[in-house]
Amino acid sequence: MELKQMQKVSFYIGSNNTTKQKEPEKAFLVLNSFFSDYTILNTIGAWQGLQEESFIIEVITDKTEEELLSIRDQLKTALAQESVLLTCETIKGSF
Repeated sequence: MELKQMQKVSFYIGSNNTTKQKEPEKAFLVLNSFFSDYTILNTIGAWQGLQEESFIIEVITDKTEEELLSIRDQLKTALAQESVLLTCETIKGSF
């Protein structure tokens, strides 16, 4: 078995600024348009010094930076978020 170089992308999304609730179902509507496989991790984070329930979406993908930034912007709009953090890292993996 040989490990292949891949790109792992993570989107960090906080709770709704008004209701203080996580809204992963809204994220699904965006994600399902671009990815057939992804993982959602429930977590607790902080935004501007206030602790909140959050979730992280992890995807292994070969999408371009431009495509990923567009997806991030669509997530921001769909979830009414001021900010969604997008990170990309090169990994080695095998399915």
